Amino acid sequence: MNLHATQAREVFLQAGAFGEHRFLTAELAGRELRVNHHRLAVRLPPGASGRINLRVERYVNPPRYHSAR
Repeated sequence: MNLHATQAREVFLQAGAFGEHRFLTAELAGRELRVNHHRLAVRLPPGASGRINLRVERYVNPPRYHSAR
């Protein structure tokens, strides 16, 4: 959810605390997108809200620590 009335925001999601999982797909508003990565960037327009359903494959990557960007 982006509560700001005029500015967009970008949110970074990571599959697991150390990226040990993998996002397979993301579904938003009935549209399914293939992700196939341990990170996902979501851009939220001003005042946006919604629900993203993520399909995850667990424990497929070695745990690692790095920044979200």
